Amino acid sequence: MQIAEIVRDILSKNTIDSIFFVACGGSKAACWSAKYFLETEAKGLKTMLLTSNEFVYATPAACTEHSIVVACSLRGTPETVEALRTGAKRGAQTVAFTGDPAFLGDADYALARAGKYMVQYRNSDALPCTEGNAVKLFEFAVELLYHAEGCKNYADLREGLRVLDDVMRESVCKAASRADEFAKEYAEKDTIYVIGSGPAYGAAYAFSICSLMEISWIHSPTVHSGEYFHGPFETTSPTLPMLLLKSEGATRPLDERVERFLQQHAGNHKILDARELAMDKLPESVRGYFSGLVLSRVLGSYLKKLGEIRRHDTSVRRYMWQVEY
Repeated sequence: MQIAEIVRDILSKNTIDSIFFVACGGSKAACWSAKYFLETEAKGLKTMLLTSNEFVYATPAACTEHSIVVACSLRGTPETVEALRTGAKRGAQTVAFTGDPAFLGDADYALARAGKYMVQYRNSDALPCTEGNAVKLFEFAVELLYHAEGCKNYADLREGLRVLDDVMRESVCKAASRADEFAKEYAEKDTIYVIGSGPAYGAAYAFSICSLMEISWIHSPTVHSGEYFHGPFETTSPTLPMLLLKSEGATRPLDERVERFLQQHAGNHKILDARELAMDKLPESVRGYFSGLVLSRVLGSYLKKLGEIRRHDTSVRRYMWQVEY
């Protein structure tokens, strides 16, 4: 079933008043654009994003037969599988976003078996972005809002999804020199802060915990632009590496406030501004909601350049999949 068909089928069975996104790590970050869009635009639909095991052990009372539980995991992370089963026990409609068997090869598709509905995805820079989990999750959110409540900018959102792959390709090209500069100047650093807000916070979080900490073994706190001035800014110094993501959309003033402070008190910081990429090709009314998706794709090139200069094999892990945990 296509995403719109899944949404219509779910809504035909029961009144839906809430949606819970459950995932871990990079998969959790991939849910951010969908979650942020629904939190901002939905009038009656409640939205939550939780790490899978928290959903299992502290299941919200609001999760009922009037809920949708969306779980995302490429290969079926055990706690994410259990989270989807937990949602099913509550009577919720369950949707598994998981890897495409043809793309992954031999794998245990426990998540697909645990969900009533399944959406397959493939994450690769060599494929159209519409094949990836973050874009498919965002599309699910758009269709859910449109069919459940109505969505005044639905046509613009669909147009944005249509042109998004071209926007991402052009944005990566435009940011190539910034990626080189970032990698060269930060290759030997052991700590890099990543700051962002609104639609871009998920991109900041993913770059911190996956690209820098998991893959590159670099310490990386993720700081929300709105929280920066409520503690974290006391660590700012001319030598501290910081990457600020400036998004399009309603929360851009939060990022601009951080930028003004960094210009005055920092010095070893970098700015990646969505407005300087190819965002102008997206409909203005919904441009902000695509910020995180575009910035995430650009940050993939940052990681690639960083790995090349550091000569760090991005497939190597010290603990993940290596020891019992």
